[in-house]
Amino acid sequence: MYSFKSRVRYSECDEKSNMTLSALVNYLQDSCTFQSESLDLGVKYWEDHRIVWVLSYWHIIIERFPKLGEEICISTWPYEFARFTGYRNFTIEDKDEQVIAYANSLWVYMDTETEKLKRIDEEQKLLFPTEPAYSMEAISRKVKIPSKMEAKEAFKVPRFCIDSNQHVNNEKYILMAMEYIPDNSRINSVRVEYNHAAVLGDMIFPHVGIEDNKVTVLLGNKDIKPFAVVQFLVSKDC
Repeated sequence: MYSFKSRVRYSECDEKSNMTLSALVNYLQDSCTFQSESLDLGVKYWEDHRIVWVLSYWHIIIERFPKLGEEICISTWPYEFARFTGYRNFTIEDKDEQVIAYANSLWVYMDTETEKLKRIDEEQKLLFPTEPAYSMEAISRKVKIPSKMEAKEAFKVPRFCIDSNQHVNNEKYILMAMEYIPDNSRINSVRVEYNHAAVLGDMIFPHVGIEDNKVTVLLGNKDIKPFAVVQFLVSKDC
């Protein structure tokens, strides 16, 4: 397990001084990146060896959002490897070691030259020892699209969404989708199915479906082929 501690910054908070979902997701992403860097298997290693771990699926549960100034501990660990895929859990704990958010994720190992799946080598398995999976409800990684979806105004991918892989960062799809959540909603969980990466200048055509407490946002191209499908479970924010 890899862990690091932090304190919730003002820049990570919303109008109620709670950490935003975007900031929370960035902490999860940073934790696995920090683990890779600590093992010398980080960004430079990926570039030199022309390989990369690509996020395919998120399932994040938020018991509560930490508040401004609160001390938190973020942890991550892999719990299973298959031929081309790896599964990884995450937790965020408060200063009393209570889990306030947790997540499951699926990653695929890819050759960046051929853009094809690559069999996971033994070095990766040895340096990323697995630990037991965090207890979570088993849910399909395929996010079901509602039968009724409303088309929203298309927009172009801006430069600030692009990361070192020259693609839209995983967190930015969630940030885009949050624009379509009804006002006064509290986000309890988010699932994201990533399909193919958007790049700078791509046009994104959002389609939104709302069913009871479920908000599903398809972020796709003009043919409605999804870059990502984001689904929130929400409740009324009192």
